[in-house]
Amino acid sequence: NSRRDDETNYLHEETYFESELLASPLRRVILALGWSYSDVNVKNGRDPNHPTLLEVFSPDSIPGSFGARMGTLFLRIYRDTRNVTGNPNRGSETYFSYEYARDLNGSVFGYSKFTLDWRGYLELFYRRVLALRLRTEITDNIGARAIPFYRLGGLGGTEIFRGYRPTRFRDKDLVMAGAEYRFPIHGMIDVVFFVEEGRVFGDIFDQFALKGFKRSLGGGLRFRKFDGNLVAVIELAKSDEQLRLNFSLNKGLRRF
Repeated sequence: NSRRDDETNYLHEETYFESELLASPLRRVILALGWSYSDVNVKNGRDPNHPTLLEVFSPDSIPGSFGARMGTLFLRIYRDTRNVTGNPNRGSETYFSYEYARDLNGSVFGYSKFTLDWRGYLELFYRRVLALRLRTEITDNIGARAIPFYRLGGLGGTEIFRGYRPTRFRDKDLVMAGAEYRFPIHGMIDVVFFVEEGRVFGDIFDQFALKGFKRSLGGGLRFRKFDGNLVAVIELAKSDEQLRLNFSLNKGLRRF
């Protein structure tokens, strides 16, 4: 229910350190167990065309509006059954993570987060490929602790919901589904058309409904190396708010 008229501008500065132990207990499966430290400062932004965060919202309504120091324990699992990397036409990728985070300065902030991201690939005909994606995030408060706003689930950007600006929509939970149709026009260049549907929720179990989902659609080009691995993606994405030109390098799901 956020309004375009309430768009604000702020500066997010973050110092982040992460350490993890990796293992491969099964073929095509990677397991990571680790911890991270983050120190976030939220300051007034540099865009004179939009008000700052605290000129529109009160600090009480935006938890973490001054930043926080957080410690996080996490578990990550990645399973890859693709036939090739970069340009697969069979198999899937599955990424799962669980995070448990608490602030290091007191008892103000604390949350747990589950993330599931699945992508499947199906060859249709004449090297045409249908790529499917489903992502969900569920974030819960730890007791009476608050969740910093920048750690809520977010939709928007070059990776998630491409027709909207980064983290256009935020809330505790989110669901996004998408499909891409890919076909080659050159040995190392593919054309892609895509459509995505997504929505954020305060509580997905109580509020889930098909009504209210947003849509993003568009197309573009995928550039690959001789070995098939993806190098760059350039896309034009449309939503009910704007038309965006997105560019990304070394795009992929794998996080570690």
